[in-house]
Amino acid sequence: MLIQSSTAGHPALGLASRNPPAASPEQSARNLGIDALRYGLAFLVVLLHALPGDPEPGWAVTTQFACRAAVPFFFVTSGYFLPRAPSPALDFVRKTAMRIVPVYALWMAIYFLYFTLNPVGTLIARPQDLISGGGAFHLWFLPALGFGMVSVGLGMRIAGPWATGLACLGLAVIGIATSSYAPFIDPAMEPRRGGLLIAPLLIFAGHMAALHGLRMKPLHAAGLFAAANLLVAAEEHFIRAATQATQLASHDFVASTIPLGMSLFLVAQSLPASRLITACASFGKLSLGIYASHLMILLTLSRFTDRATAPEAFALALATFLAATVLVLAMRRSRRLARFVG
Repeated sequence: MLIQSSTAGHPALGLASRNPPAASPEQSARNLGIDALRYGLAFLVVLLHALPGDPEPGWAVTTQFACRAAVPFFFVTSGYFLPRAPSPALDFVRKTAMRIVPVYALWMAIYFLYFTLNPVGTLIARPQDLISGGGAFHLWFLPALGFGMVSVGLGMRIAGPWATGLACLGLAVIGIATSSYAPFIDPAMEPRRGGLLIAPLLIFAGHMAALHGLRMKPLHAAGLFAAANLLVAAEEHFIRAATQATQLASHDFVASTIPLGMSLFLVAQSLPASRLITACASFGKLSLGIYASHLMILLTLSRFTDRATAPEAFALALATFLAATVLVLAMRRSRRLARFVG
């Protein structure tokens, strides 16, 4: 996930900038909270993928609900750190592509090689896999981030906030309608991942928060986040009832995902500086590498263990998370590889 660190100069799950802008003590403190939460939420992404698949036990669905705010948070944070300087549109697109495309290309190649040597997943070989990631399904985040960043960045430069916001809202409606709401709208429609079309609205929300200096007190932000979780749960129950599904599901994105991601960002922004926050924030820059590398580690470890119960799934996720952290730290020691892991 490409999300900006408090020490980074552009959005990325930690891609470093050579000339980071100076920040006020207040801004730096808020960024520490954001960076600290990024590292913790990277674990939730790992845990989400470590849960048992079909059929999903009830405890796994409940755990999925607790993990779903991570990716929306990353998108909102990317929008918060979206460059505000009025640079030329084509220059902005070029810089964004140069930051995201090499990272995506390298990890796509790594996973292609991994699945070739270890047939535990689908080879990334079809044209549509260039966007979805194929067997490396989690890599969809990077194209979605690039599309969202370019859409919002160009929209703000060319059309302004109102037109950009409406366009992002329209894309999000299409994304939700063709993903979580697809069976309700048309039973014959095959649900698709809506993240590519929903990402721009989350990025736009984060960018507006930065432009207008949106802040909340910790208790207010926590209350808003709790309310957003209730909205998500209510919406998921509505989808279950409307589609007459036999089991409650946790979709990647629903309409309430927007306030969920935004409210969690406000929680991170309001976290007070402390030794724990500072310590965790120092690992926030590892989030991109952990996100990109964890699936192959998870698939490898899962061949030697089970994840049918909650303790087993949690232990597998924790072992994967720690192994990915060590791998990313090792890659960061290489000047050539550091740019690909944050």
